[in-house]
Amino acid sequence: MLPDNAALEEAYQTIASFWRITLDGVQAYQQYLELTRNNKPVSNLREENLLLRPVTQMALAHVALMAQRKEISWDSVVGKFNQIDWSFNNELWFNILVIGSANKKMITGKDAIRSAGMVIAYMVMGNQMTRGEVDDVRQIIRNARNNDNTVLPCIIL
Repeated sequence: MLPDNAALEEAYQTIASFWRITLDGVQAYQQYLELTRNNKPVSNLREENLLLRPVTQMALAHVALMAQRKEISWDSVVGKFNQIDWSFNNELWFNILVIGSANKKMITGKDAIRSAGMVIAYMVMGNQMTRGEVDDVRQIIRNARNNDNTVLPCIIL
């Protein structure tokens, strides 16, 4: 059953706001838009930056939902994305978003999206996460590294 028009309009406004804030605030998206406006190739940028991959974008949606539930403004979160190393070579993403090999293949599926979303959420709003959420992130990273002594990434303040 379709939701009523008011619910549809609210959902549309939420998604439009998410993308407006994200596109305006994230440097990688600004670079992408600038290249496309000038009819220049974007392939190099896409090959270098995980933010330009659909799996990572879905993980950002997971972060946005978590921020909304915690009543954290999306504006305050988005600016922190520019401080994260989104390269395929960043070991943080090995076995979370990227298969840890030279092939630079993405890991897809709902578990990868959720795991990446939790790690990203920790980096940008870890101080507002519950102990259980932090423990979940710790386990995601430990499983990805196959190492119980792996430490959490830094929280961006």
